[in-house]
Amino acid sequence: MAYSKSKIGFDKAKGLYSRTIGYRLNSAGERTPARFWLGRDERRAKIANAKLEEAWDQLGRRWSAIYGNAPPVWDHHTLPIAEARL
Repeated sequence: MAYSKSKIGFDKAKGLYSRTIGYRLNSAGERTPARFWLGRDERRAKIANAKLEEAWDQLGRRWSAIYGNAPPVWDHHTLPIAEARL
């Protein structure tokens, strides 16, 4: 999957690290960037980010096998799995 590796952001107002990776469908069925909150500890956020990147890579491979060239999205099955890995 094409994405920029290890782009962890920090929201000063919330005091939380985050990562935007992949897309999800909003209520209108449109693709929107998917943001994941990784916690307050930088070391743990980096570990969570690595797990998230692995999940996105796996999703991309699975998606390609099923849907061909259609761009992958976190769906109602894969999004909870990704969030649980954090």
